[in-house]
Amino acid sequence: MGACPFWCSAARLPAPARSAIFQRCGIAGYVNEYSAAQHILPSLAPHLFPDSFNRRSSPRVVLGIPVQYRFGNTIAAALALNLSHGGIAIRTTSPLDTGTKIKVRFRTPGSKRDIDVEGRVTWSDRRVGMGVQFEKVEAASQTLIDSFVDAHFFTNRKA
Repeated sequence: MGACPFWCSAARLPAPARSAIFQRCGIAGYVNEYSAAQHILPSLAPHLFPDSFNRRSSPRVVLGIPVQYRFGNTIAAALALNLSHGGIAIRTTSPLDTGTKIKVRFRTPGSKRDIDVEGRVTWSDRRVGMGVQFEKVEAASQTLIDSFVDAHFFTNRKA
């Protein structure tokens, strides 16, 4: 079976079966009869017009976990917006400037181990927060991040 980037269907599949099938087929997202009308075109547009969109290099998992970050001699606490293989978005009303190097500590849900990473702020918006691209991650920590993102990507996606 060839790779299919998007799935439109009226079929009902339980979440575990849907995730397994989608991952096996390389499906990036889906729309079904329960998708709100205003979400359908934004979901399909990146697949219909890929040259017009800034495509992320890895999936994001939406989550609201506590995050600590350090820059210089300052330590701050916030909540994560989402996590990917290569970065984390942090909700804060005092985001750092783009390009700022920071150290981030967080723990994925269900884990007993803190993950420490070094990264750089890649986007900053006072209304939302900031995005941090990982630049230095221990191999064991990257394995924890990758396992978590891979296991939860399809379970919390919205069409």
